[in-house]
Amino acid sequence: AYDPGYKSYPFGDTLLTMAHDRGFDEIAGVLESALPRGLAHKWPETGEIDYEQDDEQLRFDRAVHDGKRKDVERLLATRPELARNELSSWAEGVLMIPAKKRDRPMLDLLLKHGAQVPKMSKWGRFYYFKHDDVAALLLTHGMSARHRTWHGVTLLHDMAQSGDVAKARLLLDNGAEVDVIEEEYRSTPLGLAARWRQRRLVELLLERGANPNAAGAEWSRPLVWTQKQGHAEIGRMLVAAGAA
Repeated sequence: AYDPGYKSYPFGDTLLTMAHDRGFDEIAGVLESALPRGLAHKWPETGEIDYEQDDEQLRFDRAVHDGKRKDVERLLATRPELARNELSSWAEGVLMIPAKKRDRPMLDLLLKHGAQVPKMSKWGRFYYFKHDDVAALLLTHGMSARHRTWHGVTLLHDMAQSGDVAKARLLLDNGAEVDVIEEEYRSTPLGLAARWRQRRLVELLLERGANPNAAGAEWSRPLVWTQKQGHAEIGRMLVAAGAA
């Protein structure tokens, strides 16, 4: 069944918008015709993942999330590998909640015990890269500037889409790939910046050598995004940089 209110995560597009963006006119027609025929329906979320964590691992995660540093220290004293548990915090990484909460003492403690940011996560942009200073700290302790989601959306894509120039520059300075193409929008960071009208990000990425024509599909070229979205000024910037 089709839920017309469903929006993709994290970019917030409806299925109909996604179909139109990609030129899937037949699919868009099917979705539009489902509404008057009463075929739309929102299903409740019923999925649950069993991470097979033992009681001590669960207590450790709760203590980390609640900022109970003394409890965390006691647990690490007898089981230091808890800091390196790849399934901690819904498999998003043990540093996830302290990073979001900007809990520097907890971060320092966990990093001291070998905690690492995983190479892939679902919520990296909202947790590991929520705060500029925490993002910089994690990068200096081994976090990859090429961190991505399972769709291949890198943090540089995220910063390009949201317009965060400071964090985008931080990522580029630490080795982020400028022309990497993610799977959902088949776009480079420049492509997402163009689609979401992030002029300053377009400028920065072009300055850092972004290819104005790189894309995973014809419909996802940066210049095509500006034409679809009506971003004339950004379109002119791209053409001046060699976009076709």
